[in-house]
Amino acid sequence: MFASYSSGNHGDYRPPVGSHDRQFRGVFAGLWLIIACVIASFSVLSFVMNSRCQAAFRSTIYHYPGAQVITDQAEYLGTQRVIMTTTDDTAQVEQWFIGQVSQVMRRAVVTGDFTNIPARNWLIEPLENSGADGVAGSRITFSTTCP
Repeated sequence: MFASYSSGNHGDYRPPVGSHDRQFRGVFAGLWLIIACVIASFSVLSFVMNSRCQAAFRSTIYHYPGAQVITDQAEYLGTQRVIMTTTDDTAQVEQWFIGQVSQVMRRAVVTGDFTNIPARNWLIEPLENSGADGVAGSRITFSTTCP
């Protein structure tokens, strides 16, 4: 009625082909693959986030006419900073930047597209004796932190 293995040699028995014919590989057999996939996913995600943040930061920088770029620092998933200097006074430089942002805002109002309005991410500081001839000027700093 029921098939039994009483007849024959029990030492020669092999189970049918399938999942049970392999040796036990342990609970953590696929762990290395999972760890590799997680690391790869985080690497790609951080690269994409850093690229998007840098691109957004670069698009909001206005280069003041005649200013020299002193520092252009871009840390990976960190602080993005551009420092420029000019011989113009801080009030004149501030008015120029406000004028640039005002033009962008006017275009946004006319077109109805408010996605490209830049943040006020600049700092204008006076420089004392910035040149060899003792001419004062301004330091323009753009800075943001990427997540």
